[in-house]
Amino acid sequence: MKRSPISSMLLGVAMLLVVLGTLAAQDREGTIRINGGSMTVALQPNPQKTEQSPADPASLVTIYSDLGTGTNVYLPNVGWSVTGPEVAGGKVDSATPFTPKRNFNLVLIKVAILTAAGTNGVTLSLNHDSSGAPGTAIKTWNLVNLPPFPGCCKLDLARLKKTVRVKKGVQYWLVATTDKATQDSSDSWNMNSRSIFGTVAQRFGNGAWEVTKNSALLPAFSVLGTPAE
Repeated sequence: MKRSPISSMLLGVAMLLVVLGTLAAQDREGTIRINGGSMTVALQPNPQKTEQSPADPASLVTIYSDLGTGTNVYLPNVGWSVTGPEVAGGKVDSATPFTPKRNFNLVLIKVAILTAAGTNGVTLSLNHDSSGAPGTAIKTWNLVNLPPFPGCCKLDLARLKKTVRVKKGVQYWLVATTDKATQDSSDSWNMNSRSIFGTVAQRFGNGAWEVTKNSALLPAFSVLGTPAE
């Protein structure tokens, strides 16, 4: 199925598709995946209680963040799909890059990945860049106890016991995927609430990465660390 480029108009188009009934797949009642399965959308208003994550440690500085504040940390009911091969429509991985403005020791990653159906869990990795797409993994985490979709504003935390040095001007990727333990998982990497657009990559089944450059509403995340010389 052909997937449309993502632009500032896509959210409105997505809801129009819902009204017309042209949906890709359905998870639990009121949650569907559209645009070839690339996006997860909740049809009903956010029914979940608002949850907050702890404040960032004062010792860390922000390497990158598109997170909002208060009860608007990220959009509660729309995100980039992350699904396992046992989910209707097949496996979907989602990724987005960031580029440090100086050298840092990476300590903490915060992502807004929510569980829509199936096993509660997701695999998050920090990856090198490979010709403008995600390359080999540097570090991998298996995250569990994801907050329920739709909802806001709890975040999943990926901590590094041993810091990873990221270099000024070098592009890195965060990749969300599933593994053998989460083959039936249907997750949503919810989009940011600040209307920040950039690059998103998705991989469908065993295909190559499909990269939408500069025009995708970015998934919500932040990367924190300490300055490095």
